[in-house]
Parts: sequence; C-alpha cells; structure tokens
Amino acid sequence: MKDEEIYNIFDTDALLNRPPAVAITNTSGAAGIAHWINEHYRLRPEEIVEKSHPGVARIAQTIAAEYDAGRTTSISNEEMETFAREHIAELAERQPAQK
Repeated sequence: MKDEEIYNIFDTDALLNRPPAVAITNTSGAAGIAHWINEHYRLRPEEIVEKSHPGVARIAQTIAAEYDAGRTTSISNEEMETFAREHIAELAERQPAQK
C-alpha cells in the first residue's frame, strides 16, 4: 500500500469522520481498482482482491472503453459496484460496507 500521507494533506478520518476515498478514472489502473474494491467492500485479509485478479483486468478494460468512447467524468461508486459484481464472482452477492 502507498502511504496515505503522500496523497492526502489532512487527516480525513479526524476532520470528516470518514476514511479517504479513491476516485476511479481513466488513470486509476489495476492497483487503484483493486484498492477501491477492497476498501469499498471492507474485505478481510483472506478475501483481498489483488490487482492481478482477472476480474480487475476486465473492469480496467471496461473503464478504458468508457473513456475511449469520450467519457470525461469519474466512475461512480454505483457503477463500480456493478462492474465488481459482473466481473468478480465472489462479489456477485456481496453488499458494500456501510458508509
């Protein structure tokens, strides 16, 4: 994992009472997608989805196609949940962690 302090100049937990979130865009890459999945679903260590997971690659391809078609906005959490359910079988029936 990357050091949060490099990317976040303040303590999000203390100031906003929530952890920092990852926005998924055309530059996120497999590591960003895997991080979003693991954090959004609060997966336990034995459940962690690695960036090398085939479903993460399929999600990355889906996202790339969106931007290739002209998309300019980030991918919403709802869209990411749909992609995760479609491309990662073990998440098909899983609900995201409460926000």
